[in-house]
Amino acid sequence: ESGRLIGIDRDETAIRRAGERLKEFGPRVTLVHGSFGALGEILDDLGIPGVDGMLFDLGVSSPQLDEAERGFSYRLDAPLDMRMDRTQGKSAWDVVNCYDKAELSRIFFVYGEERHARRVSAAIVRRRQDGPIETTLQLAEVAGADLHEIKPEKPYTDADLDWNDKQSRSSVEMQDKHSRPAITAKLQNMEDYDVVYVGFPIWWYTCPTIINTFMEAYDFQGKTVIPFATSGGSSIKKACEDLKATYPNIKWKEGRLLNRASKAELQKWVESNR
Repeated sequence: ESGRLIGIDRDETAIRRAGERLKEFGPRVTLVHGSFGALGEILDDLGIPGVDGMLFDLGVSSPQLDEAERGFSYRLDAPLDMRMDRTQGKSAWDVVNCYDKAELSRIFFVYGEERHARRVSAAIVRRRQDGPIETTLQLAEVAGADLHEIKPEKPYTDADLDWNDKQSRSSVEMQDKHSRPAITAKLQNMEDYDVVYVGFPIWWYTCPTIINTFMEAYDFQGKTVIPFATSGGSSIKKACEDLKATYPNIKWKEGRLLNRASKAELQKWVESNR
């Protein structure tokens, strides 16, 4: 009861959400908007000479990937941002549209482990000749496809998407295999399409149950359906297996996780599905 927790995060939204969840612990919890790299300075500022233990949770979080305006995901068209801390530094828009080919290639290769870094950076520079690259969504452009958003009738709030809360809306839905959240804006001309790409974020190692709502809203007889995951820290394998098991009469093609796919990789994947 005498312990103290110091929480550090570069994301102001994460700090706010943590503050709401931990408010019952009062002064025993101190949340700091900052970087792990400044840990020493932060502890000095707080007058703490040492700690008994440290826990590091590195990388992006599901909420960051699921919020279109953050620009981390392919799921929705949104401005290029991709900053953990939106109060500091350049955004992805600045990098993609202002850096030269050599620097882009270095960044993609060193930080993105992109094998085709030179090819991708060259494609970006060529594309910039037609104007700035503004948004994250490229799959529809690459595939020459129409875009339709699977939109919930009742929008999800931050609290709804809190996977740590077992009673949150998303947690309850994912625990119920019969859950079918209502969707709006039904596609009126599904019969015009022979190949349908279905994208979703990975929730609990599979697809959200709203995807089941979508699949059951149309007749996919004679169509080819290709699933892809727009975000998630796990494989798309289980999601594909679950979809095939639930809808065995649909012609499925192999799905893919597109978290870090380059435009060149997307092009190659789309061509392989034709």
